[in-house]
Amino acid sequence: MREQFYRGKRRRLKSGHGRRDVPLSAGMAERLRRRRRDAYGGESAPVFASVTGSELHPSNVRSRVLVPAVESVGLPWVTFHTFRHTSASLLFDGGRNVKQVQEWLGHADPGFTLRTYVHLLDDGLGGADFLDDAVALPVVA
Repeated sequence: MREQFYRGKRRRLKSGHGRRDVPLSAGMAERLRRRRRDAYGGESAPVFASVTGSELHPSNVRSRVLVPAVESVGLPWVTFHTFRHTSASLLFDGGRNVKQVQEWLGHADPGFTLRTYVHLLDDGLGGADFLDDAVALPVVA
């Protein structure tokens, strides 16, 4: 069963869209396996745990890690949600379409994803040169 850790408690997911598989690169999967192996605290233990081995509380991570880092580099607008937008930016920049980004982010509707991140997509119609390859006839020898 998949669940979330929210406000200090394990709970059922809010919706079916909360249950998703996020693809991992081979390198990232290996890093997570090593981390799990090196800090193994049992089958139900989190991969990223507090010093005591329990789940991380977002408010503690925010106040102890994120806020000091943000203040040290002078970027007061950076929040955890900024990382979500960065992820969407990287996905679109990597050529993923709206449906793929919607599933990565767990949005219920690709229209919501498009409305939220449309500013990340290219402006205008773009060039038409790709049509030459799309309609090219095979060369007969």
